[in-house]
Amino acid sequence: MLSGSQLLAITSRLEGGSNALSEAIAARVPVLSTRVDGSVGVLGADYPGYFPVGDAAALAGLLDRAETDGRFLAALRRGVERAGPLVDPAREREAWRALLGELAP
Repeated sequence: MLSGSQLLAITSRLEGGSNALSEAIAARVPVLSTRVDGSVGVLGADYPGYFPVGDAAALAGLLDRAETDGRFLAALRRGVERAGPLVDPAREREAWRALLGELAP
């Protein structure tokens, strides 16, 4: 369902690193998110799709902008694509291999 979506809105008040965000990145779906540490840690401080926690009017404004401003939507896509390597399966397998290698006697 997510991969067929035009946009994902993450409205968390507190998030350590959303599975939904990782799935959106993997599917290359642009994201609008509350400015919470988990999203900022993954997408970067300069990602253009943040809005303040609890600010429905700001979210509505970003939704309208994403629908009417092609350059803004393209900037959201570029930001999500930049984060793509973070959810690359090969990178994750290698990270697990390295961690387990450190733990093995």
